[in-house]
Amino acid sequence: MTMLSLLALSVLTGCASDQGASPASPGPAQVRPSGSAQLGQGRHLYQFELRDWHGKPQPNQPFALSIQNAKGRSLPFVADRKKVYQGVTDAAGRTPVIALPFHIKPADWRLRERFGAGPYGEDFRLTDPSGKHPLAGLDYTLVACGKVPRHYEGTSNAQGFTAYIASAEAEHLTLYDRGMEDDDPEKVMKETCQASTITAPSKP
Repeated sequence: MTMLSLLALSVLTGCASDQGASPASPGPAQVRPSGSAQLGQGRHLYQFELRDWHGKPQPNQPFALSIQNAKGRSLPFVADRKKVYQGVTDAAGRTPVIALPFHIKPADWRLRERFGAGPYGEDFRLTDPSGKHPLAGLDYTLVACGKVPRHYEGTSNAQGFTAYIASAEAEHLTLYDRGMEDDDPEKVMKETCQASTITAPSKP
């Protein structure tokens, strides 16, 4: 399995902040707000449809939602330091309605699949060498080395994001290209975690 060389691919969750500075993109798919499930308060309503890189809705899928690149703006109903809301899409692949007292531009929203749960978390955005254009549809494996090693196999979405890997404690994350079919992800996970050293912060 070949480690991707497109960006910094090894991080310690909890030590790195949510990667807010990203190249410009159209943002996740927004839909007309509807339904009774609502989070927050305010006159500005938002609702999103989680889609794979083909544009197909992802029903009943764990997701992570946050605000990026908007100075001083975050989701007020999320208590965790990283201000990432963790939920599950409905049968139509949609998030709850988000109500805010301020306006957020479409490109400043960040929606992606989620693996795991907890106050620690991180994701990656895959781009071309210039850093300006996202790489959608790239197969990858994320290895999370914590007390219980785990791995996640996915495909980058239309904005180039991987899944958001969340956990209850700090983990060392490494991202690999999943282009070689003969690679055993369990073996890669074991070798990666044996070589990693975790230094957990005192709190998320």
